[in-house]
Amino acid sequence: MEGASLKEYAPSVLHESVEVRWFLSEEDPRVLSLRRWFEDVKVEGERHDYYVPTARADLGIKVRDEKEQAPKLETKFLVKDEGERTFGANLKGRFQRWKKVSMELADFSRSDRASLTRVGKERQLRKFAFDEGQAKPVSILDRPESGCGFELTRIDVDGKVSFSIGLEAFGDDREAAFEATAKIVFAERPDLVLAVADSLSYPAWLSRP
Repeated sequence: MEGASLKEYAPSVLHESVEVRWFLSEEDPRVLSLRRWFEDVKVEGERHDYYVPTARADLGIKVRDEKEQAPKLETKFLVKDEGERTFGANLKGRFQRWKKVSMELADFSRSDRASLTRVGKERQLRKFAFDEGQAKPVSILDRPESGCGFELTRIDVDGKVSFSIGLEAFGDDREAAFEATAKIVFAERPDLVLAVADSLSYPAWLSRP
């Protein structure tokens, strides 16, 4: 990621989150059930994230490139992996704490893109605001002080398609927001089966052989 085009950027913003995420191949029979679950949730426009190949599970560096928006350089650090957490009889995942620094880039050239891993994403997002001790559904355009996103994302890496489902909570009350949201959404699918072996962060998933 060398070059003058990446040297100019807007002031950075620090975000803290708690999250859990699972990855499944397109052929996994559970994907059909997940897509039906989200069939009433609007698909956001496709975006492309360009990841730096760090080969590390605790560090993600990417440029987020969306139409009609300035590209953003995002560096995400794993603060702590809390290990396995149970959300249902057959539902287990890795609960992790992350910090992310985000800044707008003045430019993102073709030569910069060539050295990075291009990941196409089509996301369906449900957002919840945490207010008065409860998780309440809100528009994805809302910006609550604390809340949690629940998403299903179709991922394309060099023509190989996978799906990711996960929760990511933010704000000062992010842990409470996470717990309240997880309780609501997973109650909708008590028969859902997701294993801790499928639970990874994006950096860990991309670093697999």
